[in-house]
Amino acid sequence: MALRVVAQVINSHMEERPTLSAVKHLVEASEVEVGEKVAGALLPVWEAVRALQAGLKEAGAEAREAGAALHALRQQQVRWCVVRCVRALMRLRGHLAG
Repeated sequence: MALRVVAQVINSHMEERPTLSAVKHLVEASEVEVGEKVAGALLPVWEAVRALQAGLKEAGAEAREAGAALHALRQQQVRWCVVRCVRALMRLRGHLAG
């Protein structure tokens, strides 16, 4: 609204032009209006960014959990293999000794 008034003042052929302080006030009011419009337009973008950040945090936590589970599974498999190998070596030793 204030921006429109400034444009009208600039483009008009009025005999009485507004004072410098009145124009300055209109320009400042225009800045506030534009800032509010930009903030309103960017609000959905910021909300989407926050949602994306939350999703990324959750995905990171899930990836860390999956990595820990995989590591535990690998350790379990290694232990199982070691136990089987030790048992097989013990049987072999028994066969060789007997």
